[in-house]
Amino acid sequence: MRDYIFENFKKQKDIWLPQVSAPVDYITKELSENGIKHNLVDVKPKELIPLQKNVSRSKVIEYKKKIDENQEVLPIAISDDNEILDGHHRCYAFMQDPSINTVKCLKIYMDFKDCARILNQIQDKFDFINGNLMDDDVLSFSTYTEPNFVTTPKSNTSPIMNTPSDVNTETIKPI
Repeated sequence: MRDYIFENFKKQKDIWLPQVSAPVDYITKELSENGIKHNLVDVKPKELIPLQKNVSRSKVIEYKKKIDENQEVLPIAISDDNEILDGHHRCYAFMQDPSINTVKCLKIYMDFKDCARILNQIQDKFDFINGNLMDDDVLSFSTYTEPNFVTTPKSNTSPIMNTPSDVNTETIKPI
């Protein structure tokens, strides 16, 4: 069975959607400090417009379980036109329960592109402040040192500027 749910959406737009993990109070504080109008509002799940082309079935099931167990989930971040910026999996999980009439959303009164840009900046700032690295390959400048190698060229050299034309890899030694 495929893990992704494919849907026909009202709108499909190519944007880099934010993946928000910062607490809502941090996000709302940042929005307020930057003069961006926003509110926590209740919206019917069917009124939300997804922008993500597919969602993971296993993540929807995971959120559905949290909802059924009355665990707290982050509000869904939406634009002024109810376009979902962050929270597609949560939205689909809420839609699985017909008894849920409204969903808590963080509505940002801007178009979806500006909302996505702002939320990404807020999340990046949050990650930076809290030392969260999204990629295991990212190295801190304080711990990274440039490798330094000495090469011993073979006897043949390039006629241009007398540089080695071939380097014997067996003779590369760290300093």
